Amino acid sequence: MSLQPEHPTGDSRPNPVFQSAVVIDALGGSTIRRPSPVFDGKDRIDQLLDAGVSVVNETIANPGDGFREAILDIFDYYCLFEVTKGRSLLIQKPEDIARAKREGKVGIILGFQDGTPFEKELAYVPILARLGIRISGIAYNNANAIGDGCFETANRGLTAFGKTVVLEMNRVGITVDLSHVGERTSLDVASASQKPVVFSHSNVKALTDHPRNLTDDQMKAAAGTGGVVGICPHSIFCERERKVRPTLDAMLDHIDYAANLIGVDHVGLGTDFFGGQTLGELVFRHKFGRISPGFWAGYTIATKFVSGFETMAGYQNVANGLLRRGYQPADVQKVLGGNFLRVFEQTWPREFPGES
Repeated sequence: MSLQPEHPTGDSRPNPVFQSAVVIDALGGSTIRRPSPVFDGKDRIDQLLDAGVSVVNETIANPGDGFREAILDIFDYYCLFEVTKGRSLLIQKPEDIARAKREGKVGIILGFQDGTPFEKELAYVPILARLGIRISGIAYNNANAIGDGCFETANRGLTAFGKTVVLEMNRVGITVDLSHVGERTSLDVASASQKPVVFSHSNVKALTDHPRNLTDDQMKAAAGTGGVVGICPHSIFCERERKVRPTLDAMLDHIDYAANLIGVDHVGLGTDFFGGQTLGELVFRHKFGRISPGFWAGYTIATKFVSGFETMAGYQNVANGLLRRGYQPADVQKVLGGNFLRVFEQTWPREFPGES
């Protein structure tokens, strides 16, 4: 399996638009929990470097984990930065992203997909921000103390405690992520937030009717805050025909739809690029399939991403595909990472409250 861009969705020639871009994957998987298998003697960090990825948001803690579990996972990443010294960089402020690109390192953002590590203690929000968390989801498919996930049929929305969490995230510099969140909750959060909110890895419901995909109103609400929708290459989020593996063009259709609806300044990438052909990934998929029956829709590890994004070459394939569709180079670079960089500049702290 090659990590080079693949015909017909790409080619092996260097793409200068891609090479000069700051490529940010707003939900890029996990180097520790579910890493890509070693390929051609290269671990996940080197694979990201070879693929031209500047920054990834990595998932800290499993959905449902509390404060203690999150702390231990953060420590694991502190150890990772020591082990991979010279190849990776902890991203704490926007300037770190430029540094990662300049120094040829993989920048790693520490993030949650679920707000459960905040438990029911508002004090945990600034504590976790101080420890390095820079982006957090609200709820992961199911309900928690903050709000409902996208699998909850009651669609009850943001709780009173949840509103205080959102405002505290705004205050201390944690970007609010609404992927996996219920429709009403996401609209409530967008209305309450004083800073831009994002959907790190969610697609367009009008094109593919999946519980994880977004209504037009949800995308408009995020864009109305100045936020970004990260389009994902998961086959189940992109398929045009049920259980028929889509191609990269289907993913590009979702980018087109979002760009036409809310503007290209509000579209990015979030691949959810976890795992690979490992025994651990098979176990995870088995467990997740028990929790959410039918979720995988028959897609295997080999086919879970659209054809053309089954390897990390997919990042450049997206750039090539958008250029072929007539996107201007500056707009392609916005989608690749420029738009998320703008949001991080607006939501992350230059210094923490109380510092001078």
